[in-house]
Amino acid sequence: AEASKAVTRRKARRQLRSFECPEPVKGVCWARPQQCWFARITDAAGRKRFCRVRPKDYSDEKVREAFKACAEWLRLQREKKQKDRELTQASKKGPRRIVRSDVP
Repeated sequence: AEASKAVTRRKARRQLRSFECPEPVKGVCWARPQQCWFARITDAAGRKRFCRVRPKDYSDEKVREAFKACAEWLRLQREKKQKDRELTQASKKGPRRIVRSDVP
């Protein structure tokens, strides 16, 4: 027996919702095609990290909550990146060895 699937048409781009950021946070924006808040960052190792947070519904409250979750993720990633950079800088400045060539 074949299961019948309902085919839904994709909405035109102009019919998709668009939202402005409730507060200015650099790096967080509304991704219109995916209908979610989007943030990306390159970590200390050079890898790209992404976060997408879709609101449960499109009420103002839920959109704000999703935005705050995305902005919080980005803030935590920036703090982690700073710590990782400090650790790599500290390891490069580690104790120096004195090499003596006259020791047998």
